[in-house]
Amino acid sequence: MPQLNDEQTREINRADKLLQFLNIPTNIAIWDPYKPFKDEVVLLTDYVEKINSLVPRKEQSGKQITLNKDQLKSSFAKTVGGIFSITSVYARKFADDSLLGKVKNSETYIYEMKDTEIIGFANGIRTDIFTDALLTNTDFMPYGITLVQITAAIDIAQKFNQKIGLSASIQVSSDTANVDITAFITNMRTSVANMLDLKSNFDATFITGLEKAAVRDEIGVKHTGIIATITVGGVAVKGGKLTIGKKTYNSNQQGNVKPRYVRAGNKNIIVELHGYPTKNITHLFIKGQMDKMNFDF
Repeated sequence: MPQLNDEQTREINRADKLLQFLNIPTNIAIWDPYKPFKDEVVLLTDYVEKINSLVPRKEQSGKQITLNKDQLKSSFAKTVGGIFSITSVYARKFADDSLLGKVKNSETYIYEMKDTEIIGFANGIRTDIFTDALLTNTDFMPYGITLVQITAAIDIAQKFNQKIGLSASIQVSSDTANVDITAFITNMRTSVANMLDLKSNFDATFITGLEKAAVRDEIGVKHTGIIATITVGGVAVKGGKLTIGKKTYNSNQQGNVKPRYVRAGNKNIIVELHGYPTKNITHLFIKGQMDKMNFDF
């Protein structure tokens, strides 16, 4: 059974955090009408779900998979329970006994339903209760229940349904899964980058939340690399170039260069500064360690 490495786990955690932000009902209402952005949300969701189907994450024991499933069920129950509560007020005011009978179920009742009943119940919400006729009823519209909210609730139910028996459903070969996971991680990064490129179509508040959600959590991450300073006679200079393998880094105004994703082992470091002889040294990079170095010309 393949396992996610630390880098892949951080990417998955970022995707989870981003999707959690995007799936807030008020945020869905913002991005859902904009098809290019919506397409990226659909793709990102699909990549995460495919990775989850291939391998349980390192931090996910069977108990934690169950916990995630229970969280989805709780979220569905809370969402639908709230929608039903608001709708019941409308039904009583307009003496719609048929509708009132359909939305009588509480959050607790919904949560205590059998797992296998959730998806059918969710689909019925749209087909039997919140039809186009009701959602576009001018008396009902002021109550704020929209198709976006109904769709979001159904989406939660679909995700919950996929979690049922997840730990027993993973039957792929380890080698194939590892190849697929790498491809999905790459595609996830592309989708996140595309979302950020499309952000100018939204308001400042949404953009701020999107950017915050899209930042990878680097807490506790131990990088491998160097913290270097390029100086001339002890004075930091901008514009120096430091090359490790195929990657080149430029020093900033303070003369700092910080390569932090270097593979462990002996590596050749080339340091260049216009007008000065090139420095060429070999350095042993130790996994999880950032060494401080100074290159003075």
